[in-house]
Amino acid sequence: MRTFLDSFFILCLCFTTARSLECTRCTDYSGEGCSQTTSACPANTNTCVFTYSELRIANQVVPLTTKTCGNDNECNQISRMTLAEDTSFLRSSTCCNSDNCTSPTPILPVLDTTPNGFSCPACYLINSTSCQSTGTIACRGDETRCIRMSINGGATFSLAFQGCSSANICSMQQYFNGLNSQLNYGVACCDPSSQGSNTCTV
Repeated sequence: MRTFLDSFFILCLCFTTARSLECTRCTDYSGEGCSQTTSACPANTNTCVFTYSELRIANQVVPLTTKTCGNDNECNQISRMTLAEDTSFLRSSTCCNSDNCTSPTPILPVLDTTPNGFSCPACYLINSTSCQSTGTIACRGDETRCIRMSINGGATFSLAFQGCSSANICSMQQYFNGLNSQLNYGVACCDPSSQGSNTCTV
């Protein structure tokens, strides 16, 4: 479980390059927040990003707080995925853009569980970079994309899953891959509405 969380939520590691901004870098699984040593951000980033996420599995809620370097398009975003009837992921982000600044605390909205008419293939498999769906799951709220995602850590760890996603997660592959050189993320999405359908296969 912890290995999955460590890999799924690796959102707070940055490259050490030329200084352009200094941000706090930390991660915390307790839900209490985090504040650690600040460090210089990569030259291609321009803001400090503060995120709060929850992985919800049945009646268990696993919180994650991260602070890292990023870009403006990562600010004030609500991202979500549904991987199974009882498994979902929800993430909120805020930003600030001065050295050692403190972003507003991200707040997760009330999760909209209303089916939106779309459905996607769904599966989940540890120690693999692909999984074969045997059924579909109903998408909810603003989950208007079907997503296929893999996390490849070589011989150490791998994970594959499919499900429903908000559109903004589909454009985050470069962001994910820039956060940890030890893991390679693959993200692919399709838009059912663009195909005149209520579902699609990535």
